Amino acid sequence: MRLKGKVATVTGSGQGIGRAIALALAREGAAVVASDLYLEIAQRTAQEIKSMGGRSIALKVNVTSREETKSLIEGAIQAFGKLDILVNNAGIYPSAPVIEIKEEE
Repeated sequence: MRLKGKVATVTGSGQGIGRAIALALAREGAAVVASDLYLEIAQRTAQEIKSMGGRSIALKVNVTSREETKSLIEGAIQAFGKLDILVNNAGIYPSAPVIEIKEEE
């Protein structure tokens, strides 16, 4: 329980690596905000965390939207009072250096 009292969010936590990270954080005691482009699969991850005895909520978040990513942080704070850990798992990978990628991309 190394993360007891911490609040984490994992983008793209509805499936795959993001889901595995969210579950691992919950096993270590963190409350987890499961976020994904598809709310239904984020809800499955959140429910699995709850069934393990953890605390979790699910949010629909499109990481390409500044407003939705802002609402992710606000949702974590509203639900758990803070946000300690952010895992940026979701996204696409354009073929350009990060410094050159525009917000629209």
